[in-house]
Amino acid sequence: MVRRQSELFLPTLRDDPADADAISHKLLVRAGMIRQVSAGLWSFLPAGWRTHTQLTQLFRAGNAVRQIAATLQRQPSAIRSRLAKLNLVERKTG
Repeated sequence: MVRRQSELFLPTLRDDPADADAISHKLLVRAGMIRQVSAGLWSFLPAGWRTHTQLTQLFRAGNAVRQIAATLQRQPSAIRSRLAKLNLVERKTG
């Protein structure tokens, strides 16, 4: 049982990673959601994995993208993009 927040495995950073180009990448690393294991290989940390599974469960339960966006406090376009990367919805072409 975790009694103090200092005992949690949630490494956060103050500065942006040197090799990060995208804003989303910088924010995910700084927030402690993902961590680079080796070149080109990334791993979810506990907070990131929890968000990932929550998004997947909400979508598979039949919730609309707008409902999921309101629940996770994100833009609907960001939710659609993430669902497309998870191959849960088809990507728009054109």
